[in-house]
Amino acid sequence: MNFILINRLILVVILIVSGLFIFDLYFSASNIYRPITSLETKLKTISLKEKEIKPYSYYQQEISKRDLFQSGPLKPKYKKVIPAGLTFKELIKNLHLLGIVSGEKLQVIIEDKKLKKTYFLYVGDYLGEVKVEGIHSESVILEYKGERISLFL
Repeated sequence: MNFILINRLILVVILIVSGLFIFDLYFSASNIYRPITSLETKLKTISLKEKEIKPYSYYQQEISKRDLFQSGPLKPKYKKVIPAGLTFKELIKNLHLLGIVSGEKLQVIIEDKKLKKTYFLYVGDYLGEVKVEGIHSESVILEYKGERISLFL
């Protein structure tokens, strides 16, 4: 008798759930096929008109300027201006070597305490007019106008 009661209960639950599913399907389907209102159409048209469409040649020139196979960080478009008359030691007095990242290409982490910025640089990269000449396991060699100085960990 317990099995018959359990079977009837399961059958009632299945009928209720399927009834709710069919009810939800029927009444929510009417919202799927509603027409787009004119306000939505106007907003889409306005947003497309506001965007300036440039000719293909513009995009071709922009892509041709880029080196698609360049490894390492992108070079900044601006050049940091260093006031005239500063010596190399004055330029690097606020620089602190935080660490060296090993890998396929060595990378150095340098902090500028004055500007409160951290730079991740590879050999050949510039920090203003100061060039990263070489990276070793415990130090980095910086070059400025032919003069070289090492920063140590």
